[in-house]
Amino acid sequence: MEDFEEDELEEPDNLIAKFARRPVLTICITCGLVGYGIFNIVFDWLWVDDMLKAEEGLVFGPPSSQITGTLIWIATIGTISFSFEIFNAVWKVLRGNVVVHEDLNQILSLFLEEVPSVTLNFLLAAC
Repeated sequence: MEDFEEDELEEPDNLIAKFARRPVLTICITCGLVGYGIFNIVFDWLWVDDMLKAEEGLVFGPPSSQITGTLIWIATIGTISFSFEIFNAVWKVLRGNVVVHEDLNQILSLFLEEVPSVTLNFLLAAC
């Protein structure tokens, strides 16, 4: 077993410095994040549209007003959180700092949008 020298192991600070020296890589990652955010927003609202257009069928009919309100709430919260995440990422690239820490934004998005969305999907599938 070979012994690794300390120079061969990359420290997290060195990785951040490498990203900072390569603006093309930073821009590509930011564009990927923006694309993912737009993709997620579009599909949230397509999901709402699909549920609102549901007709009487073999499995379930049109959703109740409570489910409709929950769908719109989840899509709205998701739109706001991903829009803010996109803004935060672009701001970080342009200014070098963030408006709100990324972890705070992600935890709010998780508990206000993703958990209710998964719960609602589970309830709809259980019917």
